[in-house]
Amino acid sequence: MNQSRVLCQISRVLPSEPRPAGPLPAPARFSLPPCALIVIAIVILAVAPGCSGGTPNGCPSEYPMSCPATAPSFAAEVGPLIQAHCAFCHGSGQQIPRLDTYDQISLAATKQKIFFQIQHCSMPPAPRPPLSAAERDTILSWLVCGAMNN
Repeated sequence: MNQSRVLCQISRVLPSEPRPAGPLPAPARFSLPPCALIVIAIVILAVAPGCSGGTPNGCPSEYPMSCPATAPSFAAEVGPLIQAHCAFCHGSGQQIPRLDTYDQISLAATKQKIFFQIQHCSMPPAPRPPLSAAERDTILSWLVCGAMNN
């Protein structure tokens, strides 16, 4: 989803003028038929395994505490890994954070978004194949080394 579309959706939700002080109106009451509740539950159960948030079983808890003697190369190792595993969802015209260029990847790295997702094995989400231990270690080592454009 692109940024202008998100802003458009937000502007529909947010009031354009401040609301007057006073009590809020009571929320409208509605009910769903039992079959709709069952469908919603099935959808949530089907989608939940692909959601990020939490460390899956089998995810290593350790990560590099210091930069290895030979820092991973962005151009030769990290960039191709991110293109292979992340660009499907975070490439050009895709969701934020965008990860098509070193600058975008570096920005996400400085905000520790990449580190958290890789450390907790949250990305890539199912049904995409997870990073191997070596791929995960390469990206985490590159981040620990300062996310250099080398």
